[in-house]
This record gives sequence, C-alpha cells and structure tokens, in this order.
Amino acid sequence: MVLAATSVRAATLERMDFSATPRPTVRLHFSAPATGAARTLPAAGNVPGRIYVDVPRAVLAPDLPRATAGVGPVLRVRVGQLDPATVRVVVDLGRPASFSLRTGARSITLTVAEASAPPDADVSGWKRPAAAPAQRAAGDPISPPRLALGAVLRWP
Repeated sequence: MVLAATSVRAATLERMDFSATPRPTVRLHFSAPATGAARTLPAAGNVPGRIYVDVPRAVLAPDLPRATAGVGPVLRVRVGQLDPATVRVVVDLGRPASFSLRTGARSITLTVAEASAPPDADVSGWKRPAAAPAQRAAGDPISPPRLALGAVLRWP
C-alpha cells in the first residue's frame, strides 16, 4: 500500500483594501480560497475596542502594508501573522460599531456600521480611547510580540 502525503497550501493575503463609503469596509484578497472567523474585544483602558478576523491556513505577502488609517467608527486596520499558519486582521474602533463578514471565492469582506444601525452580526458598546497605546498591553491576544520567524511586530 502506498500512501501519498498531501498538504494544504496556504492562501497568501495579497492585498487589503479599505473603503469608507457607503460604510467602512475592509476587503481581503487572497491567492486561494480562504475563510475567516470574526470576534470582538471590548475597550480596556487606552486600548480601543476591536473586531478581529483570524484566517487559518493563510500567510501574509511580504510587501503587504501592515496598517492603514480608518474613518468613521474605524480608527485603523492592522494586519499581522498571528502564528505560522494564521493571519489576523484587527480593526481598532473609536466608537460602538456592529459588523458583518462575507466570504467570496478568494476574498473576505468585513463591513462596519455605527452601533445605532441594525447589526448584521455582533454589537459592542466601546468607548473611544484617550490615546492610542504606545506599547502592546500585557496579555493582549491581538498583537503578539513576535512573528513566527522571530521578527518583531510593533503595532502603532
């Protein structure tokens, strides 16, 4: 009997687009089909409330920008390699928001709305932080201190 080893090739996050209209939208473009799971974290001290999307079996393109400024309820959007096989996209929120997550053939789209709008998924009431944190908060699962290959990842 001959057993063939099979491996699932990781999808590469090739591009991340942020659009402000009609609602703040983050669109992730992959080299292959990918799926993600979105969750929220409430604000804590100077750390803003967040929506984050974990995409298993995915890696970042080397030249992909790691952060972009937001508008409306979105302060900024950050992306990093959580572990060797998981991409994490973090949307820092300045005020309460709801969101919806859609998966396309080779894309994932996260749409954010003011919390007063009818929610598609999750609603969280967060307060605007006094200032963006200068360093990673202790135990913050969103911004791991090191990437899988040992490179230091410093979030703004």
